[in-house]
Amino acid sequence: MPPRRKVNIASIGYHFDNKEGLLSEVYRRHCEPLIEERLRGLAAASQLRGKAKIKAKIAAIIEAFIRPALAAGGGRGRRDLHPVARRAVRRELRAPGEAGGGELRPVEHRLHRRVVRCLPHLSRTDVCWRFHFLLGTIYYTAAGPHRISAFSNGRCDPSDTEAVIDELVPFMTRAFQAPPTRPKRPTRKK
Repeated sequence: MPPRRKVNIASIGYHFDNKEGLLSEVYRRHCEPLIEERLRGLAAASQLRGKAKIKAKIAAIIEAFIRPALAAGGGRGRRDLHPVARRAVRRELRAPGEAGGGELRPVEHRLHRRVVRCLPHLSRTDVCWRFHFLLGTIYYTAAGPHRISAFSNGRCDPSDTEAVIDELVPFMTRAFQAPPTRPKRPTRKK
């Protein structure tokens, strides 16, 4: 065990105002590369053109959102989250906005708008629900990888990020393309 270093606790207040400020900064620094990678993926997805490419475009949009999150959480050849960053992410999941989190909102809204444009048969509410389930899937996959390993008797390896993405992207693509769960409200004639 490395020797403990003495840290001036007052320096946290000086540099970050308080402990929450420190957690927000850790979360922000963790999110910056994630955001940049998602934006690159969304830019590449927007290059796909034509109606025949709708499924491929949706898959590319979903992968642009999923890949950076799963890659940042560990897996083969990846470093795991620092314990302080993991704590900030858990806090953000429990109470959005407390430990940061605002950094991700613009990217989430951009993804939402792109999916809405690709799937005009869905209402914005339908897309919101499906996006919520996508986020839940990412969080659950990253937070509880041991469950699938135990459930599958080791056949499914959650540390293999590429295998997870190969399973998750087509699954979520089909989920987003599914028919609406409730009929759209008819527009009123004036």
